[in-house]
Amino acid sequence: MTSLAGKVAVVTGTSPNIGGGIAEGLADEGAVVACVDLASENALQCAEAIRRRGGQALGIACDITDEGQVQAMVARVRDAHGGVDILVNNAGILGGLGVLEMPVERWNRQFAVNLTGTFLCTKHVARLMVEQRRRGSIVVVVSTAGHQGQAGNIAYSTSKGGLLNFTRAAAMASMSVALLLALLKGWAVWRTSSTAMLGSLADTTLDLIASVATLIGVWIAAQPADEEHRFGHGKAEALAAIVQVTLISLSAFGIGIQAVQNLLSGSDTYAARDGIAVSLIAIVATLGLLVSAVGLLVHSRKA
Repeated sequence: MTSLAGKVAVVTGTSPNIGGGIAEGLADEGAVVACVDLASENALQCAEAIRRRGGQALGIACDITDEGQVQAMVARVRDAHGGVDILVNNAGILGGLGVLEMPVERWNRQFAVNLTGTFLCTKHVARLMVEQRRRGSIVVVVSTAGHQGQAGNIAYSTSKGGLLNFTRAAAMASMSVALLLALLKGWAVWRTSSTAMLGSLADTTLDLIASVATLIGVWIAAQPADEEHRFGHGKAEALAAIVQVTLISLSAFGIGIQAVQNLLSGSDTYAARDGIAVSLIAIVATLGLLVSAVGLLVHSRKA
């Protein structure tokens, strides 16, 4: 398949793991891929692996926490291939330490790579896209740890949580220049734990719902504010909240029905109880969103 033929992609953090797999997948779809990593051997090996598979790739060593190096990396890709159509912000430092044990130097380094590096790459690739009037996609790889936290992994969880709102805020700012920013959340669960699987499923579902509702709200807010299209930000937020109410209600209903079925069948009592709890929490959330939506609509009519 060559659905990305003619496109140029930049992938950061191309060690033989998630980043390397993403880079190879993009190349398999026809994209020319710039493999970017702090370790030059990782970048070069990833690019060589793509070329062995018949693809086109460029390996670039770059410290994404250094703005000068990021600018040079983007310029090199532009000079070699004309521009950038896709950026995948994958580079990150895991490392697990709790709040009591975490040295500030290690905390700062993880934030520099996970958050600042993503900011710098997004900033300079997006600038190039806007300068060239080139429609593009920017993807930020996050984690379930960014939603619910993770014991013994304080810096990673906190930085990934920051990436969630970084992506949302950047997406809102970029809507008018036809850039698409999206969250890609990798998550894994123990196959032996239905409870963990249900929790991850619910979390992923609610995150998707929030992303869709945010995108709809941003699109509405970006429409012309003339007499025929009088959408204010208050109304946009209200409509996004209404969409969230509807979709979360449907999600809660589905999770709740499945949980009740599990409970009645006795197949997985713990998972069923968790499912019912998730469903009830989602229902309470919808009530709050509904109240907010009505208030925003009333306010927008008065404005």
